[in-house]
Amino acid sequence: MGRLTIEAGTFYYDFPQSFDIVREQTVTRVRADAIVGAPGAHVRSTGNMLGPKRVTVRGLVQGSDAATMNVALNNLLEVQSASALMQLTDNTLSHHAEVWLEGVRVSDRHHAFTREITLTFLIPSGTWHGDDVAALITSSASIDSTKLVRYVTITNEGNAPTRPKMVLTPSSSTWPPSGDGEVVWKGPNMIFNSSFDDGVSTPTGWALQSSPEIRQTFGHASRRCVLVKGTGAHRIIQQDIPIDANTEYSASCYGLAVSGTPNLRIQLLWYDAALAFISSSPGNAAGNTTTWTRVTSTAVSPVAAAFVSIRVETNTGGGECYMADVQLEATGSPSLYVNTSTARYKHRTFKLESPAQLTQATGDALAIDCEIGRTRLLRSGSWQENNDEVNGNYFDLLPGINHIQFTAPTAGNLDVEIRHREQFL
Repeated sequence: MGRLTIEAGTFYYDFPQSFDIVREQTVTRVRADAIVGAPGAHVRSTGNMLGPKRVTVRGLVQGSDAATMNVALNNLLEVQSASALMQLTDNTLSHHAEVWLEGVRVSDRHHAFTREITLTFLIPSGTWHGDDVAALITSSASIDSTKLVRYVTITNEGNAPTRPKMVLTPSSSTWPPSGDGEVVWKGPNMIFNSSFDDGVSTPTGWALQSSPEIRQTFGHASRRCVLVKGTGAHRIIQQDIPIDANTEYSASCYGLAVSGTPNLRIQLLWYDAALAFISSSPGNAAGNTTTWTRVTSTAVSPVAAAFVSIRVETNTGGGECYMADVQLEATGSPSLYVNTSTARYKHRTFKLESPAQLTQATGDALAIDCEIGRTRLLRSGSWQENNDEVNGNYFDLLPGINHIQFTAPTAGNLDVEIRHREQFL
């Protein structure tokens, strides 16, 4: 069946060729404990549902005499005594992350020197274990009162989600200045409700100009899209997003021509912290094909920019075009589209709830541990639990780029440090 790796590669066991998977089922509990935590990375076994698995492996162990039979059995049973946590690297079960050995059963129904062995494994989807000796990767930024820096952008090079640890420290005054202090995880796509699934006549988070039509049952990656027209008043859909100054961004959407040559384009309009218009980056006009085509616009934000308005419109006086699936990311070129209208990629907002504040005068710092779901406050040199002043929306860092936005202070900086481990299936 393959090689079983135990204790991060310090011990190997190669199963005999006669071993194979005889049963696989989705379970709701592992070792009497309910599965908890984030959904984790996808379980990739073809044709299987996502979720915790129980996998049964069965095969024969043979010996030429009693002595060799005992050696073969002892070698196999070392798997049971080595450790509860295992990681498989063979070509079948390696699609999963951590695998626990639940039980071993030996049958003597065969002749004296042949034993049928049944092994039961539990695969807890969403309970990932990284390399404990791997160094924590640190990302940091100073979120300033000018609103020119409000993000920490992290690229998770692992292929499984990981949960970060964050420390927030105000360098002067208080944070937040008023209301709730927010840490907004936007994942790979900074656009809210990017496929328009939330909302009815107007998609949540979007503004409409000249009444573009919302199509309810027809879309690209999802079930809705917008019909924009160039005849008469241009029909436009747009969204305003906080961004960082002097940073390269890539915006994209998908278009499908309905009639004429609409020349769909995605335009970036830059604004300063007072919402005064600075300049625009129009992007290339495209989307005249009768198949869904991606339209892009890449530009560096001006040095005084604090907001961008993503505007999708037609670039000519005639024609109609469906558009869908808008994406904005701090990269030089668009990556694979991510639908933030779905639960997996929907933006999550962690809050330090009003009237709680961090104060520089008392040396405050807030430690947010997404891995264990705990928040602690450092005040006047002493750490204390602070879970009753936060909303508890802890989040994962997904594989690839992750945009994390912080409420800007009104004076000084909010110093942010984020640490994470890269985890692999």
